[in-house]
This record gives sequence, C-alpha cells and structure tokens, in this order.
Amino acid sequence: MVSYVTFAQRVRLCRKAHDFTQKELGEIVGVTESHVRKWESGRSFAGAEKLGVLSVTLNVTTDYLLGLTDDPQPTKERLLSEYSSDELMKELIRRWNG
Repeated sequence: MVSYVTFAQRVRLCRKAHDFTQKELGEIVGVTESHVRKWESGRSFAGAEKLGVLSVTLNVTTDYLLGLTDDPQPTKERLLSEYSSDELMKELIRRWNG
C-alpha cells in the first residue's frame, strides 16, 4: 500500500542525498518550494506527472518513492523482463490507484 509517510521520508532522503534544497528540487520538478515542503511533511502527494519527474531527478523508481519496494534502482533488465511497455504503464497506474 502507498504511504504518505514513506513517500515523505524518501523524497526528503533522496533530495538531501543529491544536495538539493527544497527550492532547488521544486524548480527542477516544476513546483513551488511549498509543494516540496508539503510532500516532505506528508501533507501532500505528488501527482503522477510530478512523481515521474521526481523519480528521474532523484534517480530512483516511482515504486521506491511510493514505498512499494525498498529497491531504489531495480535493473532495467528485470523491469523489461517483467513487463512490456504497455503492461508497465498499466501496472504503475494500478499501483498508484491502489
């Protein structure tokens, strides 16, 4: 199950690992510093589009940010062997919607 707490902790942890301020991460992702602060406090969740940008920016998977896995960077080969492109998108949407 997706958790606000896990998402908040992981966004903060990854942001700090990349040495970004909340303002810098917000500028990269295309949101305000206030949005990043809300994500990190567990008061808000990133939408699907911003979640994708966050995962690329922080070099982790969306599943990791959402707490669906503890593996921040599964191998490309494993992902491709598990899902076709369409199946992968459907699986991400399914997991997002719970």
